[in-house]
This record gives sequence, structure tokens and C-alpha cells, in this order.
Amino acid sequence: MVPTSPSKYGENPFILMFAKGNISRCAGCGNHDSRNTDGKPHAPPGDLCLQHKEHVTFESPRTGLKQLSHDLRNVYYHARRSCTLKSTPHPQVAMSGDVRKKLSAIHINYIMSEFGLQVLFHVDAIASLVECVITSPPISI
Repeated sequence: MVPTSPSKYGENPFILMFAKGNISRCAGCGNHDSRNTDGKPHAPPGDLCLQHKEHVTFESPRTGLKQLSHDLRNVYYHARRSCTLKSTPHPQVAMSGDVRKKLSAIHINYIMSEFGLQVLFHVDAIASLVECVITSPPISI
């Protein structure tokens, strides 16, 4: 479980998680490849994804017109910097202690190289939870 209260790392970070269930498409690139053709997750580090809360555009069943959701909804991205650029050029990524414990050296090396990030650990004593937050320094475009 990841804390939902604002922290010094931002009020709405991307949440790093293992791809599970049926994630229909990446909100960044639009591709549908969260699993192999046999239904199994991709090999590490392709088994990671990012969850982010955003307002989404949808077609109104009543009018057929596109609308923006009033509330924030979960959308999913590949764990690739190129996919998160649609949402923000400087992503902040958090993960639960449970996810952090399951990461292999392949996952960690990938995250560090893909995002060019520093990994910071923050202990939330109230929730008895270790939150690993990854912050990216600003980059010139």
C-alpha cells in the first residue's frame, strides 16, 4: 500500500508496480503490450508498469461527446521515460515496500538507467511502510 497523503515527494507521483491483471493500454504510447501473447508477464524489467492518477477523456454514453472526468482515475504507463513524457517531463516515482522487496538487480538497474534517477527511501512510521521514492533532476530539452 502506498500512502495517499501528500508528501515532500509530490502529491501525485507515479506508482511503480508489477504489471498484473489486464492493463488495457499504456496512457503514454497507446500500445497494448502489457503481457506476452501467451498471457504471461514480460520478463524483467518488462514486468514493471507505472500507475498514475489523472483526469481522463471519455465518450459520454448519453451524448456521444468527449468529456473530461471530474475525478482522478488510475491510468497505466510502461515503465519507460518516453511513455511518461506525455504526462510530465520530470516524473516522481514511488513504490511500496512490498514492491521494493521484490525488485531484482535487473529491475533496479533498469529504473536507474531509464529514468536517470536517484533512489530515496522514506519511512512512514504511522503506516509502518517503507516508501521508495525516485526523483528526477530537471533535464534540458
